[in-house]
Amino acid sequence: MNIDSIVILGGPELERRIRQGVATAKQHPSASVLLSGTPQETMSMRRMVQDQLGDGWLIIEDGTSWSTVDNAVWTRGICEERHFMHLAVVTSEWHMPRTQAIFRWAFSQSPTQIIFIPAKSFDPRIRTWRLLELGKWALFCASSRNDKESAP
Repeated sequence: MNIDSIVILGGPELERRIRQGVATAKQHPSASVLLSGTPQETMSMRRMVQDQLGDGWLIIEDGTSWSTVDNAVWTRGICEERHFMHLAVVTSEWHMPRTQAIFRWAFSQSPTQIIFIPAKSFDPRIRTWRLLELGKWALFCASSRNDKESAP
């Protein structure tokens, strides 16, 4: 598929998303790069993308998105305005199911074709599990220490 634009979503793990978006852009040198996030995010994203890609790329900023729904709706408007028919949307692996559902909804009446490209990420469920595990270990260590201090 000939990609018209690579859409990189702002949010957690931004550097990983940028890295994957830049790698995708290098595979599709005629594509633009659309940065979608908050005003502060898109400024940072632009610097990171320019540092990694250099000059000669069309970089479009949507600095009005505060949610995945905003990302999808504003991206659709930009695509209609610029006649983009083929998108690659980049976000974190753990965020992909939500992103796919929302973008499919937002583009349901559009002929635009979308592929979704996950950026490697930490699974928040694993992180939560590890934090719980560490908490249990800390409690165990504290109770073991208290048992030793109270022993005769």
